[in-house]
Amino acid sequence: MSSIPKEQLAQIRGEMLQTLLRQVAALACSVGAAVVVARLLGPEGNGRCAASVMIALGLSQFLELGLPQANSHLLARSFSLRQAATANLAAWSTLSLVGLLGAGIAIRWYGQDLLPGVPIELQVLGLASFPLVLLQAMLVSMLRGLRDFRRYNRVLLVSPAATLVLVIFWCGTQGLGAAGALWAFLVGQLLGIGATLVSLRPHWVSATMETTALESYWRRCADFGLKSHGVACLSFLSERTGFFLVNLFLLPAAAGVYAIAAQISDRLLMLSLAASTVLLPRLSTLEDPAPRAALTARFAGLAMGLSALVCVLLAGLARPVIGLLFGDRYLEAVPVLQCLLVAVPAVNLARVLATDLAARGRPELNLHPAAGTTLLNVALGWMLIPHGGLMGGAVATTVGYCAGAMLTVWTYLRVTRSPQTAGSPDFEATVPVGSSNDRAD
Repeated sequence: MSSIPKEQLAQIRGEMLQTLLRQVAALACSVGAAVVVARLLGPEGNGRCAASVMIALGLSQFLELGLPQANSHLLARSFSLRQAATANLAAWSTLSLVGLLGAGIAIRWYGQDLLPGVPIELQVLGLASFPLVLLQAMLVSMLRGLRDFRRYNRVLLVSPAATLVLVIFWCGTQGLGAAGALWAFLVGQLLGIGATLVSLRPHWVSATMETTALESYWRRCADFGLKSHGVACLSFLSERTGFFLVNLFLLPAAAGVYAIAAQISDRLLMLSLAASTVLLPRLSTLEDPAPRAALTARFAGLAMGLSALVCVLLAGLARPVIGLLFGDRYLEAVPVLQCLLVAVPAVNLARVLATDLAARGRPELNLHPAAGTTLLNVALGWMLIPHGGLMGGAVATTVGYCAGAMLTVWTYLRVTRSPQTAGSPDFEATVPVGSSNDRAD
């Protein structure tokens, strides 16, 4: 660890702490909204809302083409915010149109087959949120690439906080039901976009526009972004497979119970997310493999150790926590949550290692672990859920996550122990460094 300057390490710790505190605050808001929806709408209504939101999140994930990941990587290295914004807005307008048309046709003809029990009007509301989710992902990634974590963490609180307030108002006092919850999600995304644009303005004013290099930015985005896109899509599929299959085989009421357990376990990945958020732009600028490996080892171990402690505590308190927050109708989620918690520490470790691989310009190395996780989740879920119900879905997800984590660790060790790949990969040489657009925090 001596190869890492103490000042830099302290700065990274501070940025991670800011990010983690923001995630805790966002967690409180999202849990609050989930509690309101779950108690007012019951398991069936909760399942319908979760399925409709999944439409927006899924479309955004599959159509972003790795642009947010590329923004975080490239803006940290050499490119201008104006280059990134020009490229991203052009891509957003095209991808939004494609997504709205394609998904609209699919909902019209196959909506009830793919999401049985979820009314078409709720699916349409979920679809309407998709362009906003996509735009917010692109804009926020620019703040991350600029390493402006103070504003980054502030703007990411706006959407969950606004959604919580609107859910309480529209569902709790106006009785708008599932539609009110989805409108709250949509408006929350819109307010988050407004806050992000305001936060980007100081960087925009000081940025230069190098029009001759715009083609170069597109090329680098295609190189890095498309490599990471497949991994992100597979990761999303593996995260949502259990919920989708539960809704398909057991219908929205069971899916609403499963969603509670899945949402809680997913929130415990915040430790690796905080580490990855801060480390990706940092590691992308490091040429020396020694400090890169030291940073990764330190924060991967921290994410795994702390999450293991939290998981043990939560597993023991799962019944009173779920009963107190969501009510007795959701106690069936307790064993599901306890099963899902088994994989959380391993996934936290693997995600930090995967961030290191992506920062080396080799995000495609994460493809095999992500594919293995997804295939196992789908195959096991298809076999176990019809007979094992909710626990079948939990077991399938846990086995898939653990297997994927082991594959990630194996891939990371293979890369870092190889003399040819331990340092900067070929991609590093293709991205200009030392540009005047590099920024400090």
